[in-house]
Amino acid sequence: MLSWLHSLTNLAVFGALGALPTMIVVLATQLAQGLGIGRNAEREMGATEAFKAIAATAGFVAAFSLALVQYNFHTAEETASREAATAIALDRVLLRYDEPATTAIRPLLWAYCDQIIREEWKLLSLQGRGPRTDAALAQLSRAARGVDATSPRQVSMLIEMQRLLDLLGDQRETRITTSTTALPNLFWATLLSLMALMIGLAGLSPPNLHRAITQGGIMASVATLASLLVTIDEPFIGETVILPNAMRKALALMATLN
Repeated sequence: MLSWLHSLTNLAVFGALGALPTMIVVLATQLAQGLGIGRNAEREMGATEAFKAIAATAGFVAAFSLALVQYNFHTAEETASREAATAIALDRVLLRYDEPATTAIRPLLWAYCDQIIREEWKLLSLQGRGPRTDAALAQLSRAARGVDATSPRQVSMLIEMQRLLDLLGDQRETRITTSTTALPNLFWATLLSLMALMIGLAGLSPPNLHRAITQGGIMASVATLASLLVTIDEPFIGETVILPNAMRKALALMATLN
């Protein structure tokens, strides 16, 4: 079900997981009567009170889950930004080294960054790596290892170059590893079960306008939070995703440095 929801647009998610459960709660008593469930004052009072308790728990679970998902999304975004910043720092070291060998390496770095944008970013939803990106990084690493230092200044810069190159590779691995970080299934099972209980209790509540408005409003709040969770649950899947804008800006900046 989650895979299907992640494939929808944000509007469709809010419709399927937000508006639909709310409408069911509003019409729950009519649906219950249609199923032949009779009225009972004591049961209706108990269902109303239980609905409030379950709704409070569902709201807490949804809010806690939203905080966790936002943290994961922000972490993935920061990883992408740090990777772009490392690429810029490496390009500047290559530029300051001021040797034909390092000048020739700069286009290899640009090509690697371009492959991240064009190829690998599309594969992050599957925690995949791009074969052409692998090849571009390997070519960049081989070229960097072939640089010789002839002065103390160049030795220092060569060490920094190698450090940044290793860091660039590590950040790539981190980006790929965290690309499918999502809310644990246990949280989803808990939240959706609580929402199902709310629907069931709504059907056993008093069939009046006050009940429909109150419980419908409560379900709308919980269902909206659940819908928001789906839209940002996985940072590289769905309509609301992290784009390679940081790397694009880095590539454009590197092209202007001389």
